[in-house]
Amino acid sequence: STSTCSVTTNAGYTFTGWSGDCSGSGACSLTNVTAAKSVTASFAPVITSFSGTTVPPGGAGGPATAQFTGGGPACRFDMASTAFVAAPAAPPPGQLLPQGMFQFKLIGCDTTPVNMSVTWPKPVSGLTKWGPASAGAPLSYFAPDNLSVSGNTTSFTVIDGQKGDDDWAVNGTIVDPVGPTISAEVAPVPTLSQWALLLLGLLAAGLGAWGLRRRAC
Repeated sequence: STSTCSVTTNAGYTFTGWSGDCSGSGACSLTNVTAAKSVTASFAPVITSFSGTTVPPGGAGGPATAQFTGGGPACRFDMASTAFVAAPAAPPPGQLLPQGMFQFKLIGCDTTPVNMSVTWPKPVSGLTKWGPASAGAPLSYFAPDNLSVSGNTTSFTVIDGQKGDDDWAVNGTIVDPVGPTISAEVAPVPTLSQWALLLLGLLAAGLGAWGLRRRAC
């Protein structure tokens, strides 16, 4: 006879597919069963937060966390492809990337917006993305959508297959390296203190008086 297998997923997990005498992630129906069959259902945890240590261009990094909402009930971090990393290229003109970048990969997503929030070790003034700004474009830095910066927390939006998703394909996967920025400060021109200026003025006056005395002789 025909036998049908079904799954019930616990909260915090998502069904990822069948193996054995059923395959794929659709319905599992065994027709004309005349002998023992073996079917395995696989599940994965839906991980929506990540913690790690930043990789600044110099010195030791600090603790940072990332979390997101949206993207559908199965959207989750691919932990093997998510990490805080060094910046892949020199920062945009006038900007510094003091904490390196956060390189993440989301899988199992649908086309609803993903709202990503990253909390960095120190306050920042902006956020930049690294990747193709349009389909087929060369890699570059560009601004994220719906950027919000508050102290050391940055938030933005990305959608599968749209700006910010490096593969520009609606395939359930979002790859999007981002990094916090601060303005590159121009080194101040050294100035003298009031006492130094006073001494310099007295020295100039003394030299002037000495010159007048020599001419008088």
